[in-house]
Amino acid sequence: MRAAIYDQLTPEVVEQDGAYHYLTDDPVVTPPHYGHEQLSGAPLPPPKPDGQRSPVGYTPIWYGDVNSHPRTRSAAGLGVRIVRRHQEDFMTRAWESVTELRTINQTLQQAVYASLIAERWQGRMQQLETGTLLTLTRAAHARIMPNTKTIWGQLQAAAVPNGAVSSDMSRLTRSGSVVQHTLRITTRSTTSIQPALRQLVVEQPDRLVALSVHQLPAGASLLSAEEAEPTVEPTLNWYADALAIQTGSEIDHINGLLVGGVRPAEQASTVTAVLTANQMASGQIAQLDELRQRGYRLSSQAQATRTAATALRTATNQFINQIEPNQFPARTQVVAVRDAVRAFQGTLNDWSSVVEEQPLPPVAPNASLEPIAHTLSSALHATESISLHLQSRIQLSATAWGSRPIPTLFTASPSFDEAVYPYVNELSPEFMLPGIGEIEANTVGLAEVNGEFVEALLLGINHEMSREMRWREYPADLSGTWFKHFWTSTAPDIDEIKSWQVTQPLGNNLINFADDMLVLLIKGDILQRYPNLAIYAVKAVAKDVKEDGITRRLRVPATPEVQIFPAFSGDLGAGVNFFGFAGLDMTTALGAATPENTASDGGYFFAFQEQPSEPRFGLDEADPEAAYDPAQLDTWSELSWGHFSSAEYPDAPPYLTIAGNFEDDPEKDDTAETSAPSSIWGSHAGAMARIVLQRPVRMLVHASAMLPEENTQS
Repeated sequence: MRAAIYDQLTPEVVEQDGAYHYLTDDPVVTPPHYGHEQLSGAPLPPPKPDGQRSPVGYTPIWYGDVNSHPRTRSAAGLGVRIVRRHQEDFMTRAWESVTELRTINQTLQQAVYASLIAERWQGRMQQLETGTLLTLTRAAHARIMPNTKTIWGQLQAAAVPNGAVSSDMSRLTRSGSVVQHTLRITTRSTTSIQPALRQLVVEQPDRLVALSVHQLPAGASLLSAEEAEPTVEPTLNWYADALAIQTGSEIDHINGLLVGGVRPAEQASTVTAVLTANQMASGQIAQLDELRQRGYRLSSQAQATRTAATALRTATNQFINQIEPNQFPARTQVVAVRDAVRAFQGTLNDWSSVVEEQPLPPVAPNASLEPIAHTLSSALHATESISLHLQSRIQLSATAWGSRPIPTLFTASPSFDEAVYPYVNELSPEFMLPGIGEIEANTVGLAEVNGEFVEALLLGINHEMSREMRWREYPADLSGTWFKHFWTSTAPDIDEIKSWQVTQPLGNNLINFADDMLVLLIKGDILQRYPNLAIYAVKAVAKDVKEDGITRRLRVPATPEVQIFPAFSGDLGAGVNFFGFAGLDMTTALGAATPENTASDGGYFFAFQEQPSEPRFGLDEADPEAAYDPAQLDTWSELSWGHFSSAEYPDAPPYLTIAGNFEDDPEKDDTAETSAPSSIWGSHAGAMARIVLQRPVRMLVHASAMLPEENTQS
């Protein structure tokens, strides 16, 4: 049978010497290979005649088991039916988990195309002449920082005119322009004389600057290419001299106002002078800060001037803040402004004394555009730049991003962490427990978990879910395992299917609830009457017990008591509930002890226990065959409805009466236990409550009592 199924799953392809044949020229539709998606298209291993199973290359044994037998294929087919019945719900939940993934993947595809185009463009750009390259990339110079300076900063420090790499330069230096004729430049280029002109800037700057004098901004130091310190004192433009003259006049004006005190008529002039001094200080600070931001190094005289300007601005601000209606600042504040202006003028005079105009020094060879263009070309990594931009937009861990600069696709891994057995039970309870309808009412029994069925069904449901995702173009790795839970949502039954061992047969890949695990079945109204009934397993030991002079070997609970509580539970319908016990199989539950041996392993009891925290009031049920005499009642715990039945009306339901009962002996112990309290019938409500209180009951049923007789032997 296995060979016949294998032939149906893998039809033979016949070669026809180039002629049309339906098996080779048309698609061949075969029954599904369950697990095919999770194994990324692994071939189905052929069955062996002798029934032995071994892996074929990397093809697992369980892959052949699930596909080559009708029993396991039927179980996998149930998983397929579940997906087809609930496909809309499953896919809706899967899409909800990746609401933005479509947009992210679309962005990635656009980035891949942009990277391909940019790499092609970059290859062509690296062949451009130096000046053309700098001109073309001028807009990005301030954003490219290959080392401690941006490309813009390197150009500023290279003593190359800013316009040398501008678009205006390209327009003015076209071939045949006035600039070419004036400088008598000859070039082979028919479009631009920029390369030759830039060469003049580097090698013969005197042809361009002639005899003109180069004035650096105030406070700037001119550095030689070989030296790290300033070679000359900073030059100063006309602004420093004019500012020194203006501050001197302000000092004279304020001194004149201070003679004999500031009179009311001169207060307005004083305020004007202070405001002028404040503006001078603020302007000088702004100019020096701008030079520093542009990369110039300030000399010591320039730094001293900035310090004095800061003190002057502080003094004038304090003066201005003290001006109020009908109140003029104190004389001491005017004196403070005068002293600050005087100090500011002193630093300006010191600075002006070292001003010395000088011609532009020769530019060192390494200050040409070639090194900057080379640095720029090395820093222009299109793919890397696009990758960094994507990573700033798409916040993911380094592991999720992977080793590729630009991933082509991000896949989702939705997980349906819910028990699958309710879906199977929805199809039919008979799939979960064959013959469930034949179970008698008010009975308990034991069943074993069929590991092959569980694994085959989970293989089928994951296989079909992968096919559904493929059809819906869902962005996921189709070899994933979406459903791992069969019995409960808290603990998975299987790991990733693609990680299963190739040498393991079907049924040996369960991780939390093993094959042959015992499941307790209950059918009846006991759970309706006691919804919080505690159910667990109790370890038993076999020992000799002597009763009425007869020694018998019995199973009794172990001391101290060892308990195992259910790992999962559920409802199969038809009044049948189940409780699974991890770690318990048939052999462990039965134990090794028998009436014929002296083994102490008594297996396990299954306990059914009322909750001590849920008191219940009432009387024991009456036995129709028994006679009840109130005079022979020893303890109140023996009280039943039979003690209140009427001999005159035997068919009438009994009812409890306070008077007329137990008048001869109203006081009895509540239970037969030693030192048990006693209660008096009819004395008060509390006593009556203690009398009719039903003590919690625990019933123990051994595993051997719930199995057929042939399973309890040996």
